[in-house]
Amino acid sequence: MGSAAGLLLPNIRTRRSRLLALLTALSTLGLLATNLYLPSLPGLAADLQVGAADIRLTLTVFLAGLAISQLVVGPLSDRYGRRPVLLAGLALYVATSIACALAASVEMLLLWRVLQAIGACTGVVLVRAVARDLFEGAALTRAMAVIATLMASAPGFSPLVGGLIETVWGWRGNFWFVAAFGTVCLLLTLRWIGETNRTPTASIAVGRVGRTYMSLLANPLFLGPALATGFALAALFAYFSASPQLIIDVLGFTPLGFGLLTAGTVFAVFAGGAAGPRIARRLGATGTLSLGMAMMAAGAAAMALLFQAGEITLAGFLAPQILFLAGLGIVNPVGTATALQPFPQVAGAASAMLGFLQMAGGTLGTLLLTALPGAFPLTLPLTMGILALAGLAALLLCRALAAPAPVAAGS
Repeated sequence: MGSAAGLLLPNIRTRRSRLLALLTALSTLGLLATNLYLPSLPGLAADLQVGAADIRLTLTVFLAGLAISQLVVGPLSDRYGRRPVLLAGLALYVATSIACALAASVEMLLLWRVLQAIGACTGVVLVRAVARDLFEGAALTRAMAVIATLMASAPGFSPLVGGLIETVWGWRGNFWFVAAFGTVCLLLTLRWIGETNRTPTASIAVGRVGRTYMSLLANPLFLGPALATGFALAALFAYFSASPQLIIDVLGFTPLGFGLLTAGTVFAVFAGGAAGPRIARRLGATGTLSLGMAMMAAGAAAMALLFQAGEITLAGFLAPQILFLAGLGIVNPVGTATALQPFPQVAGAASAMLGFLQMAGGTLGTLLLTALPGAFPLTLPLTMGILALAGLAALLLCRALAAPAPVAAGS
């Protein structure tokens, strides 16, 4: 009996590793469709004979669809199960990615991008819900560390891959690549992921769903870590939206050099993600999130001071950015696990609201970068710092609201 159990343990570990790898791949569907084709935007505009502003709309409508549809996908999975909703979303993602690759006009491309976002959001939302279904406590934190760290790194590597695809096959090649990636994920999901929602809800009435979302937003145990990750990703999206201009136009890198540099800095996210669960065991969730947000704010402040002091150099940008990204690597997985942990009965809705806040944060980051007065590139670290401090303040405020009231003497 003992020898048989010993033979089974490696198989269990293999299945868990395989599942985490697939969940990680599914979590990147949205970011892959968002960032992979960015190097192709000029070629896409030329081929479809439209202006740059029209082509940028293909990114805007995708982000909007990704944010809003998460609020629907989560409750659907709570009612009907994770597996059928995930499989339907993956099929839609593959079909619309192929349609994007074949689009003959920007109007059709915009339509397919909205539908592609709906398919992509099933991976983004349900990965967190499936992880919450399967793991508890420290195991959930470790699982989310793997998933969230690699998910956060996708925007770093995808422009490099997209630039290479653009060079060889043009802009349509990027959408064919996304379709192929989605097809692999669909086939592996059919084989490896069963139904994990053991307690489906009885109804998805609009009123019930709305009350669930409102109860989550009113609960500081959810809202604190959710806002921390939302503001952290807002700062990250601000960085990604402005980094091409900074690295290529100001620092003088080529587009390929930009891709290589961006990919290299992702290892700071890996390091933070690996350290986060270990730090959480010593400092607790709030202490760990506070540390990560403080690192992000410190990196942004150091970058702003170096930019203000004189000539902008690679070292003056890169060293603070590594500190910023390491802090992000800590915040994202720990914040995600902490927000979802108390809500097993509505894990899909909680994951959806968390994803919505994160995508809304991304929109906020890009808007703040544009609206903030001052000259570029100084506005970039200022935006990043403001958002990091806002996330820290929201976390600590919610923590204070969640703390039990002190018992009066003599009561």
